[in-house]
Amino acid sequence: MSVYPTFDQPATRLHIALSTNNNPVPGICETHTYNHAVQVIFPSQSSTITEQLRKDDASYFYYKASVPLSFFIQPDFVNNYIRKGGFTALRSNAKADIDDTFALLPSGRLVMSVKKDTYETLGLVGRPSKFGDKGNRYFIHIDLAQPAFKPKGKLYERVKWCFTHTLTDTYDFLMSFTDTETRLSSEISFPPNVKATRVCIDGVCQTHENIMVPQIGDIAFEDLLNDQNDRKGEIWRDHALNLFEWLGLLACGAARIKAGDNVDPFFSVYSAPEPSKPGTTVSVRWTGYLTTHQIVRIKDSVKDCMKKEGLPWAAILVWGFRDAPVSWREEDHGYFLGGENDYVLVFRGEQQCISYQAVGTYDGFCI
Repeated sequence: MSVYPTFDQPATRLHIALSTNNNPVPGICETHTYNHAVQVIFPSQSSTITEQLRKDDASYFYYKASVPLSFFIQPDFVNNYIRKGGFTALRSNAKADIDDTFALLPSGRLVMSVKKDTYETLGLVGRPSKFGDKGNRYFIHIDLAQPAFKPKGKLYERVKWCFTHTLTDTYDFLMSFTDTETRLSSEISFPPNVKATRVCIDGVCQTHENIMVPQIGDIAFEDLLNDQNDRKGEIWRDHALNLFEWLGLLACGAARIKAGDNVDPFFSVYSAPEPSKPGTTVSVRWTGYLTTHQIVRIKDSVKDCMKKEGLPWAAILVWGFRDAPVSWREEDHGYFLGGENDYVLVFRGEQQCISYQAVGTYDGFCI
C-alpha cells in the first residue's frame, strides 16, 4: 500500500514560444504586474554592460505601508494616483490560498481574493475562484478608475460602507507609482497618520567565470521548429528545455555548470546544452517590487546593450510574487504546490526571441 496520496494533482505548465521579430509573446511583460525579481544575463565580462543597466537604479523604488482598504478609495488618492495609471499595490505577508489577498492593478482595478467567511460578511458581489474547492474562495473586481466611482455614487458609497464597516483591518502593502512615459518610479505622498517606508531597488552584479556557456547563436531554433521530420516538435522542445534548465542553474549559482565539473554520476548526470564551451557570463539582478514599466525599460536596455556590444544573445529572467491574486492578464492565481508565475526571455541577435512562461497549478492563465 502506498504511503503517498493517490489523488491526481494537476501539473504545472511551461509555455514555450519562438518569435522571429526579436519581440517576446505579446503582453508577456506588459500584463504581468507583480514582479518580485528580474535578472539579466549576458555572455560577456564587460563592466560597461552592468554600468549601462544600473544607470537607472536610483529611480527604482517602492513603498511599504500599512493601510486599510478604505485608504485606496479616498477621492484625492483616486484622482492623483489611480486614475493617472502606473499605480500598483499588493498585500504582502499574506498566503494566497489561506488569507484574504488584495491587489491594485495599473488599470485602476482592485482585485480581492477572499475566503468564504469574508465574502459572506463583506457585502460585495463576486464570483467563485476558478480553482480549488468550489465556494471556498471568491474573487471580487472593482474598477476604481471609472468616472462613476466617486462620492455619492451608488458603487462608491457601497464600497465605502463595506470598507469602513466590515473589512476594516489594516494590512501591509507594497506600493509603487510609475511615470508611464519615462517608466521610472515617482513619489507617493502619504498622510501624516500613515507610516510608509521607501525601499530602493539596487541591481546586484555577478560574474560567473569558467562555466560551460551554450553557444545559443549557433543553434538553428527556427529550422528545428519547422523540421518536417519532427512534426511533433520534440527536438525543438528538447533544445529549448535544455536552455531553460541551464539558465535556471546559472541563476541558482549551481556548480554543475562549472567547466570541468566531475561530480559523481550517482548524484547528478547533468551536462550543459550542446554546443557549449568554457566562458564567462555577467548578470545583474534586481529584487523587491518591480512594475511592468520597469521591466519593459530593462528589456529595452538589454536589447540596446546587445546591439552596442555585438553580443549573440542575452536572457531576462523574471520571478512573480507567488501569493499574488492574479498573474497574466488579470487571471486568477493561487499557490497550491508552488504558485509559479515566472517567465524568461532569450534574445538571439536581432532576429529571434524565445519566450518561456512557467505557470503553477492554481492559475487561470493560458496562452
